[in-house]
Amino acid sequence: PTVNKAMTKVFEKIRDEKQMMSLTGMGLEEFGALLPYFEQGYRMRVGALGERARRHTPPVFTDYREVLLLTLMKSRRGMTHMELAFEFGIGRSTAEKYEKAGARALEVAMKLAGSLPCRDASGKKSPVAR
Repeated sequence: PTVNKAMTKVFEKIRDEKQMMSLTGMGLEEFGALLPYFEQGYRMRVGALGERARRHTPPVFTDYREVLLLTLMKSRRGMTHMELAFEFGIGRSTAEKYEKAGARALEVAMKLAGSLPCRDASGKKSPVAR
């Protein structure tokens, strides 16, 4: 599918573990472990990424990593939809739509995975990342 050329691929700009932790509260390995559950949850709650009512309109996102990243950045950093829109190069209402859909998918993903990926004070990884 055609991708919105104005959209910034934020995930590709993440340089290292420290930056990922700052943006999402989880490391690259934990993010990667959560991603298949998120994709499954997104398909269950919202439908496949890129499916649109108007087929002639290109989808905004074609990569579940970007939607998960947007969702986690909203949750972790408390970014407004306007800030997310600016960061991802999309409209505010589009950022809101994907963040709300991503939150629903994340809820399903957490149930499918058995827990939310996180670290406790000891630095141990969650069961999802194992």
